[in-house]
Amino acid sequence: MNTQDIEKGHLAVNGANLYYEITGDGSPLLLIAGGLADAGQFKALGGELAGSFKVITYDRRGNSRSKSPNGWSSTNVSEQADDAAGLLGGLGIEAASVYGHSIGAPIALDLALRRPELIHTVTLHDPAMMSVLADPAAVMAVVGPVIEQGMKAGGPEAAADAFYRFAAGSAIEALEPETYERMKSDGGVLFGVEFESLSGWRPEAGALKGNRVPVLLLAGSESPPFFVEAGEWLAQRLGIAVERVPGGHGAPFDHAKDVAQRIGDFVEKA
Repeated sequence: MNTQDIEKGHLAVNGANLYYEITGDGSPLLLIAGGLADAGQFKALGGELAGSFKVITYDRRGNSRSKSPNGWSSTNVSEQADDAAGLLGGLGIEAASVYGHSIGAPIALDLALRRPELIHTVTLHDPAMMSVLADPAAVMAVVGPVIEQGMKAGGPEAAADAFYRFAAGSAIEALEPETYERMKSDGGVLFGVEFESLSGWRPEAGALKGNRVPVLLLAGSESPPFFVEAGEWLAQRLGIAVERVPGGHGAPFDHAKDVAQRIGDFVEKA
């Protein structure tokens, strides 16, 4: 496939109808988005990786073009990881490397821990894992008012915009306007269904100790400290170090080349 071509489609997975995109040639690499989980946020990163990998991106269930299943009102990390596994299987991919960003990181990690036969390598970038922080209440004392003020100003969409600007800063300007507008429409899913359950996930110590999948931990050099703290918590238990990359929490958007280089080097050496 020409690296400029993009295959698009929907696939029935675990009761959800997931929208996906595939571009590039090479070994499979699945990108799992965090909050406001639209595949479009990985356009720049996927473009950088497509020369070396078969890049798969998707809208997580309930987000953007993956409409909410009937009666779906709650989720957990295992459900999201099972979706990722089902997507790979439905596409005929026996095993892949995986990259998870923000809330996508615990999903990618759970997939690696529970289904290691499916995963060649896993890259975790700025993991959003409130449960492992020394003082999660202090973080929510900062993040909570940002979300609340957004809700008062314009509901879930405005809250999504306020939260994303807080977390990713000017990096959102690197996103295509159409993509970001679509992402903001997922605010109701982020705050009504996902945020607490996904960011509150905590992996078992024994599972981390027994992990068999090579892990790369990335943190933006300008990312909010609670993402870095979560990464360091994981690094200590996995026996690896956190590697810093240029940019902040939105590095996959505005420093895509740097992030892609780290992923590519890691997968090649693993």
